[in-house]
Amino acid sequence: AGWVTGEPWAVGAVMEVRVRNSLGMIVRSTATVLLAISSSSANEALAIPPEHSCCWENRAPGLVTVCYAWAEPTDSGCRFTLQKEYHGALVPLLWLMKRRQARMLQQGLKNLCAQGYAGARG
Repeated sequence: AGWVTGEPWAVGAVMEVRVRNSLGMIVRSTATVLLAISSSSANEALAIPPEHSCCWENRAPGLVTVCYAWAEPTDSGCRFTLQKEYHGALVPLLWLMKRRQARMLQQGLKNLCAQGYAGARG
């Protein structure tokens, strides 16, 4: 990913995203940072401060994904939650590949956790 306009993670900032999809193809899209999710009912129920949450919209041909992410403290560290909403003509195909996508997401989160841990250690 690379930021195209705006300050990273500021409302309205745009980044170009390149990911390998479930079929092994590289897909390019753009993502725009939206308002933090502090006004959402889910966020209010969880009492998550706006600085611990973010929301972005990712647009690719045939698919718009709205992502909500937040971090919550736990006894052993923190819990990161990512929630996605899908819209567009390719949604039925996406649901057919859901299991494979879930495995890829789990691996990505493991990689992210490993990078965070390595970065924290210096």
